[in-house]
Amino acid sequence: MLKKFFKKITGHELWRNNNDILHAKRSRSIGLETTNICNAKCSFCSYDKSYEDGTPFDARKKTVMSKEVHDYTVDLYNRSGGGLISYTALIGEPTVDKDFLEKINYSAKKKNITEIECYTNGILLDKFDINKIITSGLTKLSISTALGSKDAYKRLYGKDYFERVYRNIVNTIKENKHRIDVELLLRLDKPFERFYKSSIYKTLLKYLPKKKIKILEDDWFDWQGIIKQDDLPHGHQFVDNKLLDKRTPCYALYRKLTVLVDGTMQVCSTTSLEPELQSSNILNYDSLEDAFLDKKFVEIRNNWLTKKEIPQCCQTCNHYHSYQTLKESTFLGIGKKLLKSAYFIRRKRKQIL
Repeated sequence: MLKKFFKKITGHELWRNNNDILHAKRSRSIGLETTNICNAKCSFCSYDKSYEDGTPFDARKKTVMSKEVHDYTVDLYNRSGGGLISYTALIGEPTVDKDFLEKINYSAKKKNITEIECYTNGILLDKFDINKIITSGLTKLSISTALGSKDAYKRLYGKDYFERVYRNIVNTIKENKHRIDVELLLRLDKPFERFYKSSIYKTLLKYLPKKKIKILEDDWFDWQGIIKQDDLPHGHQFVDNKLLDKRTPCYALYRKLTVLVDGTMQVCSTTSLEPELQSSNILNYDSLEDAFLDKKFVEIRNNWLTKKEIPQCCQTCNHYHSYQTLKESTFLGIGKKLLKSAYFIRRKRKQIL
């Protein structure tokens, strides 16, 4: 009773136990792959790359999500209680879709859609009216880029768009004036001190707080072996799959239901296209609950939990986190982490003194 009251008032969960996660009737969010087309060729991404035997990583037709698939999915999610929608393509760029803002507008008008986020490389932001992006209903805009140098950008993103992207970022954060949450996710060569001393960083700080300028560090995955060490920013490392204890099911199986560009559902949204984790088309379901509890998805979760049978693609994936980490994103879970951090800092300070 208390949990329901707290969520109704705040929009957030007070706490979450194992049963809440393992026996959930619906996904906590949905991800929409509105296109599988990208306008960059990132060295660290599997887009337009192939496996060692020459098989393309993504052999699907390059296209955008139809209005039918998009609107139907959003309507199902809204009727089920809604929550967060993520416009984050697995290996595409959302802004390539000319109807990008119209889709966001549609979701924003739904009563139960409380958050809408988008992950972009920022190249095409100048093709849209920045103010229309900010007022579209979007609540969070994450921009993945490399601002260390023009050469580093071209090496990592495969295109010569350094000045364009930097200009787009500055124009966006200047126009935004903190109306929506904007964060930068930077891919930088080590050492990072060069960036922190740069004029670019000083300019960004005029419009963004430090905590919103994030450098991605040593948390890289290899897309099932397609990405090699030389593809990463200089000085970075992959997560070591051998060090991951996978005895409990991965959080990705419970966190988000991803709907691919043609409507095909995938139970994992963390890293890549995995036919082993895909099932039927969202258009075949009358409710989000039925889609989330698709027979194949339930079998994958239960086999891992009770029989320790891990899907082949998950055995080699280095993006694993236990489903129990989902407890940390609740109100009390976050509070517990903050208290632990404060305690650790206090102990370290005492040791120094």
